[in-house]
Formats: sequence, C-alpha cells, structure tokens
Amino acid sequence: MTNIGIIGFGRMGQLMAELFNQIKGVRVAGVAEIASANIRVAEAYGIPVYTDYRDLLDQPLEGVYVATPNALHKENVLAAAERGIPTLCEKPIALTLADADEMMQAVETTGLPTVVNFKFRFSEALERLRAYLAGGELGDLLACWLRTFRGYGFYGAGVRHRAVVRPDLSGGWVVHHAVHATDWLVFIGGPVASVVGRTFRSVSDAPSPEGMFGLLNFAGGAVAHLADSVVGYRERAAGIVGTLGTATYDKGGLVRFHAETGTPESGEDVLTPASDHGSEHAVARHFVAVVRGEKEPRVSLQEGRYALKVVLALIESAETGVVVKL
Repeated sequence: MTNIGIIGFGRMGQLMAELFNQIKGVRVAGVAEIASANIRVAEAYGIPVYTDYRDLLDQPLEGVYVATPNALHKENVLAAAERGIPTLCEKPIALTLADADEMMQAVETTGLPTVVNFKFRFSEALERLRAYLAGGELGDLLACWLRTFRGYGFYGAGVRHRAVVRPDLSGGWVVHHAVHATDWLVFIGGPVASVVGRTFRSVSDAPSPEGMFGLLNFAGGAVAHLADSVVGYRERAAGIVGTLGTATYDKGGLVRFHAETGTPESGEDVLTPASDHGSEHAVARHFVAVVRGEKEPRVSLQEGRYALKVVLALIESAETGVVVKL
C-alpha cells in the first residue's frame, strides 16, 4: 500500500484526496488541518486528522502533498525532506527566490524526488499543442500565448478570492495563479531574456492586483504573451505559432492546426477534440508513480523556482514601468 499524506485540506487538498484514493494500491493515510470545517470533511471521509503537520509527517508515509497557503510551502517541504518523504508541492513553490533556494538545497541534499503541481504540463489539450511543436509540424518557434481567466470574480464586484485578499499568504493573485501560465510558456519557449508586465485591479483599494498581461522575450528569439486574471469570465486559450504552421486551443474543446501553404487564406484547419479538464487526475497518478520509483518527476523544484523568478520579474516590470532583464 502506498500511503500519502496531505498538508492542508482545503479545496485542493480535498480534491486530490479523492483522486489519490481512486488509484489502486493508494491510501490517503492522514491529513494535517486546523480549520474546523475542513476537519469535519476529513472525518466524514474517515481520514485521520492531525492539527500539527509534523505529527502527520511522523507517520509512515511514501509521499506527501503540500496544499497549504503559499507562504507555508517552504517549511512544509523542509520538514518532509528532513524525514525523507517525497513531496508534491503546490505552486508557487515559495514567495521568494531565497526560500525557493533553501527548498532546493534541502531536496538536493537528500536526493528525494519532488514534483511541483504545474497542472498545465499535464493538460491533454496543451500537451497536444506542444506535440505539434516537438514533432516538427510547426517548424521553428516564433510565438506562443496562454490566456487564463479564472472565472471567480473581481474584488470590486464584491467577490473576495483569498489570493487577492491575503497577499501576505498567497503572494498576491499574480504570483499565486499567473505562475501556472508562466511555467507553461517557459516550457514551450525556454529561457527568458526579458519581460514586460502590466497588472490591473477592479478597484484601487483591492489588496493586490487582480490580473496580469505580460510579454516574454525568449533567449532564442521567440516571444510569448501571457494573460491571467481572477475575472468572473472563465476561459483558457493557448496557441503556438511556428514558421510552418499554427496550433491553437480555446474553450470550444478543439485543438486546431493550420499549416502555412504559401498562399494567402488557403488550407484547412485540422481539428482534434481535446480536453483541458481533469489534469489533476494525471498529476495524482504521476506523483504516485514517482514515489513508487516508476517515473522521474516531470516538473522539478528547479523549474518551479524559474517560473517564480519570471513572475517576480513581470511584477517588477509592472511596478517600475520598464523592461526587466533576467
């Protein structure tokens, strides 16, 4: 039996607990939580609850999922590393690069496998886009984009997403959520040379920005556009433009490939149905395979640190109004 612990039993902790328990030979052996409402949910599932996460980590576990507020990720991962427990860490891995470095050093010292939950890497639709590029159908990369509108709602409309309201815990909405899109764009385009970022709020007294539009200039010469917001409209759209063709995905559930034909407005789109939902299932299965020694981590702490570095550069650009070089 593969025993998995969960630190933080909010929405994501509860979702992943259900998914872990669906995997053959896996059991959620315990959760660490202090909120009474979440404790009641765990008890209803029959999952042991520990109010001190260190007590959970002292149990016989093959892996632990860290789903606490972002500001707590470092101490949770360090404590797991001290006990030799592989970790699936929510994004962002930390709020500062110094904290990320400390986490990386601890994990590298122990040699433990650690996976970062950048679920866009596990999306069927986004993986189909990447496959067009990797397979050569798109030619050389020219540009890519990813637009993610969360569908939650603006502070000015009376909605209070915790990542917006508590930037001390989340890092603010941009660090909390735009890091997803940042990681995928870096995954496609490689190292970033410079960035330009602009943030926005629905009202001036919103505790942190509620959206980011950004431009990433890759060291290889390509460019990327990022758009991310807590806005009430929900959408995810992405695309990759190459010298030989373009591949796109939008909320219609289709990946479109259009080859460059050399004739204006000619050629037909190749349409492939693809889902952008359920990537959490793939993340859960991947982490279990990693702790069982069947696979290597697809997203490392080093990659988590780099995505954080780029997001922080985008925020610096938004605050200063200048291009930021990495």
